Amino acid sequence: MKPGFTVGNKLIAVLRKPIRARLYIVILFCAAVVASYLELPPAFLPLGGDNVIPAFNGAEMGRYLSAWNQWTELGSSVPQVLAGPPLTDAGFLSFLQFVGFNLVQASWLYLSVFMTVGALGTAYLFRTIFPGMRSSQILSILSGLVFLFNPSLVVDTFKSIWLSLPERAFFPVFLSLFIDGYQKQRIDYSLLCGAVSFVLFARFPVSSAEYLVATLVFVGSYLAVVLITAKAKAGILFFSLRYLALTAVTAVAVNWYLVYPYLLNLQTYTSTLSSFPVNGLAINEWSGIENAIRLLSFWGFYNGYAPYSATYSANLAVLASTIALPCLSFATILMNRSKRVLIVTATSAALVFLAKGNNEPGGQLYAQLVGFSILKVFYVSSILVPFVALSYSLLFPVFYREISLITERFHRNMAILLRYCTGVTLLSVLLLASWPLVTGNVGSLYHQPSERGVNIPSEYDGLRQWLASNGQSGRTLLAYNPAVYITTSWGFQGSQQLYQNYLNTALVTGIGTQYSETTAILAYAYNLEHFTGLDPAVTVDLHNATSQLWNNSQSDPLWILSSAFNDSSGIAWHIQPSGAKLHQISYSLPSIQNWTNYDVISFWVNATSMVELQFGIMDSAREVGWYHAANHVSRTESGWTQVIMRLRTPDYSKFDPAAVMSLLAQIPESSAPSTVELSSIQYARGFYESSTWAQFLGLLGVRWVLEDESLVVGNWTDYAILQDTHAFSQIFSKGFLILYQNKFTTPMIHSVTSTIRADQLQAVADLIRSGNLDTNGSAIVTGPNASNSYYKAAISVARNNENNYSVKTSSSGPFVLVFDEKFDSRWTLVDSRGSTFDHIEVNGYANAWEIPSRGDYALTLAYSPQLGYSLDLWLSVSALILAIGYPLAWNLFGRFRKFHQTILKQQETPSNESSTPS
Repeated sequence: MKPGFTVGNKLIAVLRKPIRARLYIVILFCAAVVASYLELPPAFLPLGGDNVIPAFNGAEMGRYLSAWNQWTELGSSVPQVLAGPPLTDAGFLSFLQFVGFNLVQASWLYLSVFMTVGALGTAYLFRTIFPGMRSSQILSILSGLVFLFNPSLVVDTFKSIWLSLPERAFFPVFLSLFIDGYQKQRIDYSLLCGAVSFVLFARFPVSSAEYLVATLVFVGSYLAVVLITAKAKAGILFFSLRYLALTAVTAVAVNWYLVYPYLLNLQTYTSTLSSFPVNGLAINEWSGIENAIRLLSFWGFYNGYAPYSATYSANLAVLASTIALPCLSFATILMNRSKRVLIVTATSAALVFLAKGNNEPGGQLYAQLVGFSILKVFYVSSILVPFVALSYSLLFPVFYREISLITERFHRNMAILLRYCTGVTLLSVLLLASWPLVTGNVGSLYHQPSERGVNIPSEYDGLRQWLASNGQSGRTLLAYNPAVYITTSWGFQGSQQLYQNYLNTALVTGIGTQYSETTAILAYAYNLEHFTGLDPAVTVDLHNATSQLWNNSQSDPLWILSSAFNDSSGIAWHIQPSGAKLHQISYSLPSIQNWTNYDVISFWVNATSMVELQFGIMDSAREVGWYHAANHVSRTESGWTQVIMRLRTPDYSKFDPAAVMSLLAQIPESSAPSTVELSSIQYARGFYESSTWAQFLGLLGVRWVLEDESLVVGNWTDYAILQDTHAFSQIFSKGFLILYQNKFTTPMIHSVTSTIRADQLQAVADLIRSGNLDTNGSAIVTGPNASNSYYKAAISVARNNENNYSVKTSSSGPFVLVFDEKFDSRWTLVDSRGSTFDHIEVNGYANAWEIPSRGDYALTLAYSPQLGYSLDLWLSVSALILAIGYPLAWNLFGRFRKFHQTILKQQETPSNESSTPS
């Protein structure tokens, strides 16, 4: 026999035993890859809803090193680790892109890796909770398959597979490590538990809170059960405290990179949480107990929202399988009443009860529960469904094991046949219950069911490359109607954060970062009625509307004003408290009129308050389109305010502009009397004041404006405001994307020669319109700050990083230095001697410092939390490496020592035998 052949046989013999003992790992790995291919073939991206992470641009990883987030809106103290994709997701996808994979390939590998981790972690949890069943690898395989194939993954098309996938995958790993280490009295396992929390808590803030609560509930419940049932409570209690303390300390250390910026923004998040209304409980209507128990309790199934939802009500085989999965899982208790099975079954029942949300029975209890502080993250009860699926993954294999034990009573061949048939049946139940995963229908688009997933068109890549080369200075404003969710003609329906993830530019969308405050000045800039005028050549005056008394429903006093706005007539309306909820007046036109050739209607208003005032236009079918007056203010003049409203886009409800019959005004009753005066009512063809808008954007540091013609939901009806070549110039065009350059931009850091007081945003626009505000040389101040004149300073700026700038200035007198990031008192300006200067807010959002004397200055502009942020980030990384490295190194050392001792014994054995007398 050849030596090589002998060596090969010996190697196979050596490897056979460990591979055979871990065959379930190989099988589950293969199953995870197959499942990933079926669910998300590497041909499209799982983009939709809140899932825009697959579009992450790897070049943005550097943003995670910055404590100040200059890439969103007007800048934010909420850094990228809190506002952007989780550091875990961003790092993983960036690495895959760095080594050469494209977005689609990286997304598929992401899914495959975490599906594998989830399947193996679930199998590990099963083997940990039921150690007596470890010898059967089939049970471990069944447990992992429940993670890969269950109905909770298909409720909201392909995005539901991705949502919180790393957390769902690592949660069973955490549970397994905690239980395994506790049972083995291995304190080093607590380090691994803390390391796993790096993934569990990375998706701030909602998923972080969900898994923090889940982890605390599990740890508390497990330790309570152990301590209650333990005989030697004192010894167990001491170890429990050490084990729990080290787990908690490690978890805090590895996640300190999140904790530190969270504490810096604590006031913002606590106020948002306390004011967050739990009024979305109606969404749980489809989460009744009959759906929660079948893992189908997500709102994606309501009204056929998911294209394949009919499968779960019309296909009897699928319907029966979704019923069979929970029935078989709970049936385990009929055959096995061990303490562990009872606990898991009781946990499953409790989770199902919670997953049904505020539906009866006990719905009011759930509503009260989720109204409490951090528990608000569970107001959509379907968030609990993955935990129900995890509990099923523990009971489902036990059911098969009990059936297998029953079959042992039969003849050997019959027993084998019955076990085989049972296994095939259970596997069929899993596959049929999650049938859209198997068929790939989970990739269906909402509004184009025949299409599978989406791919980002090449136009965006071209824009990204252009911006990388030319657009790094200045902000880019997305020209659209600000909304959290948008829809495009190329199949995307989801969060506008897609643009922020994909484009490498400071992007303004008017939405702000998740669960943080938005900026009023951006809302004003996006409302184009503020920058709209009337074409005098195509304007019709409704003289009778202000020279005749309107119809009055509540008998409020009405009278004619002979000299109102611009000496024209007007209507005065005095609203008196009368017990009515709503006060309304109306004016009927002399005849039904066709206004389709006109764009806008204008009212001049002088009111006690316009906050609650609404205007309506009624057509001949008595349909009314309503407008909130305060949202459509254009300008102020002589104490009067012009309100301009677009005829084709009411704020709510609709009317037919071809058959206008009457005008209405209404206001809710208040405790105090109020007055509304109306004058000079006109309908006209409107035009945009592009130059005024461009200068207003210049105050905001907006250098580029992006028009995306692929927008379906969120698009503007027209983009004429960008067509004025005196204000904007087209700088890039590819397909449906057009980028314009604003001709009135200002440098990020510059000096101004005057400050002008304007306490309202409308006053700022009026100053620009009148030519009394030079956006390059003046800054707006509010409140007690008075208007002042200053000297011009020569400035040179060296950017050290996003949080630190070196500024050299020279001036012959006092001057003001403006920095156009959002105002934050933690931005500091110091000179070479360490002296500081008065820090004020200008332009409604920006930072400025008053330099009181002439001279040459070497200034340092810095964001003070950056040092602490950098140190804490490296602390988290170091703690993570230590938490993983120490247990692994100790384990390897133990194995090496055991192996070394074995070798020594083998070496001693021949010498002992040779010394033995024959």
